[in-house]
Amino acid sequence: MALLGVLGGCGRAERAPEPLAHDAELARAWTDVRALAGRDAAVLTDTQTVTLGYVERLRLGLGSPFRLMDYALQDPRLDAATRTRTAMALLQATREGRAYALDPRALSLMGVDSAGRAPGTARMHLALIDRAVSEAADARAGELAVRAAYQIAAAERLVTAQAPTLAAQAAALARDRTTARRDAERLVAAADSAGRHPLALLREWRAARRFAVEAPTGAARPPYREVRASALAVPLAARVRAVAMGRGAPERERVPLRPLPVAVARRLTALARAQDPPPSAPIAVTLDRYGPELRRAFGGSQAVEQFLARGRTEERFAAELARLADGDDPHPRAALVAMEAAVALRAYAQEAVWYPGFPAPMEADLKRAYGLAAVGFDGDVPVHWRPYYRRMLAESLTDLESVLPGLDLHGLSFRFGRTGRQGSAIALHYPASRRIHLPPASGPGTVAHEVAHDLDWQVGRDRYGRRGAYATDLALHRRGADDFAAAVRLLPLGAPSDARAGPEGGRHERPAEVFARLFDGFVTSTLAARGRSNGYLSSLQDDVLTGHGTAVAPDARGEGAEAFLPLLMVASPLPESQAAEFRLRWGARRTPGPFALMGEVAEAGGDAAALRRRPWRSLVDVSSLDASVRERIVEIERARDEALWTRTMLVCANPFLSPVADGEAAVRALIDAAADARIRGILRRFARARGIDAEPDVLRTAWLPAPAPDAADESGAVGSACANAGLLR
Repeated sequence: MALLGVLGGCGRAERAPEPLAHDAELARAWTDVRALAGRDAAVLTDTQTVTLGYVERLRLGLGSPFRLMDYALQDPRLDAATRTRTAMALLQATREGRAYALDPRALSLMGVDSAGRAPGTARMHLALIDRAVSEAADARAGELAVRAAYQIAAAERLVTAQAPTLAAQAAALARDRTTARRDAERLVAAADSAGRHPLALLREWRAARRFAVEAPTGAARPPYREVRASALAVPLAARVRAVAMGRGAPERERVPLRPLPVAVARRLTALARAQDPPPSAPIAVTLDRYGPELRRAFGGSQAVEQFLARGRTEERFAAELARLADGDDPHPRAALVAMEAAVALRAYAQEAVWYPGFPAPMEADLKRAYGLAAVGFDGDVPVHWRPYYRRMLAESLTDLESVLPGLDLHGLSFRFGRTGRQGSAIALHYPASRRIHLPPASGPGTVAHEVAHDLDWQVGRDRYGRRGAYATDLALHRRGADDFAAAVRLLPLGAPSDARAGPEGGRHERPAEVFARLFDGFVTSTLAARGRSNGYLSSLQDDVLTGHGTAVAPDARGEGAEAFLPLLMVASPLPESQAAEFRLRWGARRTPGPFALMGEVAEAGGDAAALRRRPWRSLVDVSSLDASVRERIVEIERARDEALWTRTMLVCANPFLSPVADGEAAVRALIDAAADARIRGILRRFARARGIDAEPDVLRTAWLPAPAPDAADESGAVGSACANAGLLR
């Protein structure tokens, strides 16, 4: 009997802990914190004001909610009980979907006319985006569908050229809200099941990178995700078209948290100034970029000057933005800045918490670990900031070494301070002294780019015997059997688009700048494939959200990656297996996905003679159309034809590229929709130029012949497409 008792006791000890229910504790914490917002600022304590600052940062979407909770749990201004209560309140607000409350005025620039820029239209655009993402089974697929839908609308000239980028930013934050909400539910359920407190589990999950909202998006996308997104994009594009044309129905708005009261914001500003943390580069660069526009919008008021000068940390940004609005709806430009700052901060999702006084390596540690010649600071960089930047540099170079096993930085110097070219460069590598200058307010996010310049410098020294120039620049004008020079001439050296030009503008045409931008993309995508992101190394997130630096993602056709890889293999050789992996994901032989094909059609207008073509119906044999208009429509048709043919060949060779039921029909419909929108956009512009008051569909019916009877729709199943292509017998 005693033995049975002992065994029974052992059995009870080994039994899984009883599930706990933290719902009541979470709800109570959230209720207590929300009650603070209704109090007069004069009766709030300092710790209560700081807590409300965290809630406001959550509302604005300034960083991952779980990173925010981690910061609250270690905030030296809060006692232990307040830290726990604040973090629990943030967790409950995240569960309720109250984070990332985007102001619809940020989307006012989408409209091509006054009606399209009206607040009501912007609200409808935001509601469409929110629903598309939140109702999708896969939030990332919903986000991609939004990007495609607005690219189609832009092709038709129903929205501005800026609209796809604005929609992509709004969709990224909507995805983060949805993903964070699901993450929070998973965290609480896991804590209940394991009999642990959710905040203890939160720290572990962050360290293990288990939160989906903090996962990088720069890796190559799996085929199933783009196919799912294609199925969502075409009906969404029709709804976007209705809203843009003034036919959308108003939707019920989400009820977000109320903005921070101005009196509380003023108090929070004083507390943040006393703590004086280092500036947040994503926010500081965003403010610098939009400074001239904000000054014009607000008439150069003192409030906007204070916002631009003081709002350079997350806490002070939230407080100064509330003071700028002064209780009223913010100006559309201020709402846009808030959205862009939130999007830029996504690169810091996996950042570890740091406060003044936290440990960091010393200069001697960095020199010994990485072979650096020096790590110095200008005299105006506060002493209590310097550990933060030394830690930042250590994390950046450690991640960079994981990407480049042969990285050699012996003799390189880093200096945190002014570049000497304020306003024209957010960071600089000086080839004459072999020193990288990283300004505190803009250098984080550019480390990879500047290290790429140093690798380029090393090749110039070792290969060409020059110590004050970059090998890629030197090689451009060399002839003969120099393989390195031949690879340089294959780089995409054309001028970048305005969206990617960055603060250094046209100098990106230099091979050295192109190499460094491609290096940024290589580092980001390689880390992302491992589940890692480092916003200090690069601000790049993916092919659309390129951040505050000068990076670009690997291009859709893989031409940039193919030219870049041989140069990198000279500058810092990779194992053959790693090079092959990168080439497989991003090289010229990579499989173009539905969005890459759709993008080429939506931007059609290249050399039509260079495209392979099949017989297809013509839309342009009408004398009333100008020759240039007919030529452009022909190019679009050929681009559509090429994209459909390419997709058919790919799927016939590998049916796993379209693993979703009816997915191939959706992909082909997406390509068709892009072409139709592009043609309507050309007809719309033609009609405006001629003073014709008619919609493109009316013009198309009047001017363009109906499809020939034998021009059957090929958007059926994969087997049907392969049969039409002659690949099935």
